[in-house]
Amino acid sequence: DQAGRPRGRLGVDADGAAQLSLLAPDGALPRVSLAAPPQGGAELKLSDGQHQNAVELKADQGARNLALYHEGKLRLGLEVQKNGAAAVNLYDQGHRLLSLGLTDQGDPHLTFYGEGHKAALDLVSKKNGDRSLNLLGKNGTPRVVLGLKNDQKAALGLFDRQGKTRAALMDEPSLILLKDGKPVRSLP
Repeated sequence: DQAGRPRGRLGVDADGAAQLSLLAPDGALPRVSLAAPPQGGAELKLSDGQHQNAVELKADQGARNLALYHEGKLRLGLEVQKNGAAAVNLYDQGHRLLSLGLTDQGDPHLTFYGEGHKAALDLVSKKNGDRSLNLLGKNGTPRVVLGLKNDQKAALGLFDRQGKTRAALMDEPSLILLKDGKPVRSLP
């Protein structure tokens, strides 16, 4: 700049990525960084006035990500994975709280995350009309599942901590009690 401070850098970093950086007026940390890693893809990073991450855009071998930050903490992520599945993720304190996306089969789902940053509640609506609401235990196994088969038959399943069915309430028969995965009693 006019004061003789460097405002940009062009070079190769320690990992072999070609990098262009535009520096803040004090010449310290980059405000804008564009990199091309040797493995392929590209990364664009924008920083705010406090030298904290503000926006990151990455495209590598198959995956695409856009991350938005507030005060240096990740708040929103948009991604398209290698298999083409897309997702919108909301974060708090850098931990994912909610994900709206598509399953590997292309069905929409909404997942809420809880303790230990593991899935706690999952809502899925399949293209064939089946819908389910899944309450998951701390280990990620279903504990309560409420389902509707293509607007035909409704079911409620209760599961133990290992994921084995303990009770099922369905349209026909109406109630089935199970032990070790085997029916022990049915009520009409």
